[in-house]
Amino acid sequence: MPPKNAIQNLSGSTTSIDPFIAAATTAPQGFSAEERFEALLELASGYLNEDELALLKRAFAFASEAHGDQKRKSGEPFVIHPVEVAIILADLRMDVEVLCAALLHDTGRRIVLAADRRARGWRHEDLEDRGRRFER
Repeated sequence: MPPKNAIQNLSGSTTSIDPFIAAATTAPQGFSAEERFEALLELASGYLNEDELALLKRAFAFASEAHGDQKRKSGEPFVIHPVEVAIILADLRMDVEVLCAALLHDTGRRIVLAADRRARGWRHEDLEDRGRRFER
């Protein structure tokens, strides 16, 4: 017997994952990370100012460089995932710090670029401060 919260999909099999949530967390096929980031900018430009959008662009550039040519198991660029997370959060009208955290959330685990971060103006203390503000 399927679990109580199971959902039957069109193929007849059951899943406990809501198909709407699954669809929202999967990148549309055939779009590049840059195209998805443009969709994020379009969404966020409805409520962020120019300085905040510039910060978002810096975070995306850093994440793109940090992930380089990494690919997900599906074969798509790894940086697609953080962009999709940021799109979901922008749809909820989260502030720029949260959107930047979404874009950068896998960079620390994957690659150590401390000198490059300093050269680009990303200081660890700045990111920690933004994290503390989010926790409050």
